[in-house]
Order: sequence, then C-alpha cells, then structure tokens
Amino acid sequence: MLCFIPGFDLWQNTQYCPAERNVLKEFYDSAKGSEWTVSTNWMDPLIGHCDWYGIECNDANNTVMLELQSNGLSGTLIPSIAKLSFLKVLDLNNNNIKVRSTMARLKLALNFCHYNFLSHSISYLICL
Repeated sequence: MLCFIPGFDLWQNTQYCPAERNVLKEFYDSAKGSEWTVSTNWMDPLIGHCDWYGIECNDANNTVMLELQSNGLSGTLIPSIAKLSFLKVLDLNNNNIKVRSTMARLKLALNFCHYNFLSHSISYLICL
C-alpha cells in the first residue's frame, strides 16, 4: 500500500489511505511498534488492518478492539487514537504507555468509557 511510503502525497486522502489505518500507523510509530513482543501483520502494506495482531473489527472493517496487553509497548498515547470512532476496547495493560494532556481529549471523545490509570500510564480503557 502506497500510504506507508515516505513522501506519498496522498496519504491523507481517505480514498487511497483509510483514516483508521493512518491512525493505527501513527499509534504503531509512537508506541515503538518495531520493538513490540508481537506485531504480526502490522504495517504490512498487503494486509488490511483488521488482520493485524491485537485488532478486532466489525463487519464494516471499523476497529472496535485494540488489545495489546503485555506486549512491550512504550511511548505516549497519541491524541489521534480518538479518531477510532468505533473503538470499544483499548487494552494496553502491562505496557509502558504514558498519558499526557491527551487523556482529556480522549476522555471527551470516548465519554461513554470507563478508564483506569496506574502511575500515569494507561492500564485499560473499556467502553461498554
């Protein structure tokens, strides 16, 4: 997929590069995805994001679950994660993901969710 090629000038055009895939790529980069314990299929240009490790999608290929607990993630939770508008479960437990002021924006975007923090790191976020 051309979307992941540096310098591709249409990477923000959702006709060519689905918005969810762009958000997930940004998340992967900010959470140091190349260092994860398991990152099967992530960033593979020939495999849809619904087949990436830890992602579950609905029938319309919208990300509804992102479960990457105990997987060696580190870095900071990105504000654009809130663009995953169908996300119901975000489980980053037992990782080193930090939360900054991003959380205020995320909380607004996912105001129907319950969230829990341990030492300013996200433990889990589950939307019911």
